[in-house]
Amino acid sequence: MINFKAFAPTAAFVLTGCSPKPVQPPVAPSVPAAVTSSSEYVAEPAEKAEPPPQPTTASPQIKINGHTISYSPQTDPFAANERIKKIAREILAQPGDPVQNLFDRLNVNGPEGVTSNTDHRFGTTASETLVVGGDCSDLSNLTIATIKAMNHLGAKIEGGAFILQLENFPPDTFHMVPYVEQNGKRIILDLQAARLGETAPGKYKIVQTFPSFDEAASLYHSEWGDYFKRQGQRDRTIAAYTRAIQIYGGYPTYHDSLARAQLSKLDDLIQQAVQNSRWDKCITHTNSAFKWVQHLPQDEQESILQQLRFNIDTCQQNKQNQTQSSTQQKTQKVLEQLSRELKLAYSALTEGRNAACIDHYKKALQWNSRLAQDEITRQRAADIQNNLQICRDRLR
Repeated sequence: MINFKAFAPTAAFVLTGCSPKPVQPPVAPSVPAAVTSSSEYVAEPAEKAEPPPQPTTASPQIKINGHTISYSPQTDPFAANERIKKIAREILAQPGDPVQNLFDRLNVNGPEGVTSNTDHRFGTTASETLVVGGDCSDLSNLTIATIKAMNHLGAKIEGGAFILQLENFPPDTFHMVPYVEQNGKRIILDLQAARLGETAPGKYKIVQTFPSFDEAASLYHSEWGDYFKRQGQRDRTIAAYTRAIQIYGGYPTYHDSLARAQLSKLDDLIQQAVQNSRWDKCITHTNSAFKWVQHLPQDEQESILQQLRFNIDTCQQNKQNQTQSSTQQKTQKVLEQLSRELKLAYSALTEGRNAACIDHYKKALQWNSRLAQDEITRQRAADIQNNLQICRDRLR
């Protein structure tokens, strides 16, 4: 279950630094008081960009009975190795219906020695299934890979796959089987069943149809997404679910699974942003979360949307407070430097050090230009220019 942790706004703080002391040149420039609002603004430097997160590139490897099982989002579960190609050639060389011959050859009681194995909770490719066995989806991969190899040799077998909900089983128990199109009918090819056209578990209802063999490959990647989710490997979970949707986007379960993984990741990113007072990132991550909520069931959406709305309001308020405080700090520093240069310039002027007087008044003009250009700062600039001219006249 997605759980967006609500957070409260942090308190804004206000600088209480001392005001610069006034100076007394022949015509004294007005000296600003300490900043208590954001009326005088100094542009903040651009924030240093963080390096992007490094993608997880190493493929996981799992040992089953001495055989290595690996996964990548680029994996084609229907890729045929030489053994599958040989099986396809021999099936097509036999007399009779090639679909029946395929079922007789590959079913779990058949001569190829394919085994039903539900111990592992991830997908295996057709080639891996021949070696280590597999559950209904893995056996489906083997069936479809063999059909595709047969089609490559000239057969013209069309079909797809079903996700079935089984009668007298828990409601979250599903069964995957390929089907072939024959004489306007869809014939199920369940390698765990006793006969072609039947399913091993018995009665069922169809809850999802993959209209083609290629689109059925999506379930392989979704199963790896489920596996990575159980292992707590969120980036791999997201990559696997994303690949499933790229192959076939018509299965709502894929979108739900990806949305939950993305929301979980964004939830952590939001909390990190809050802890580090990175309110821009908080806003960005919260806005990203909104688009994923639509893929969840309707009865879950409103509570999450309420939390997101609270989060975005909080982030925006804290960003405003942070910007105001940062502006005040930076403006205060400018005012302090401006006051320092004015005092040094006036001292140089009264002591007859005209070159130093010119130098400090020039620097004072530079600091004054970094403040918001309102009537006060413009008048101050005119006063500094007047004093600067006095120093220049004395130097001649």
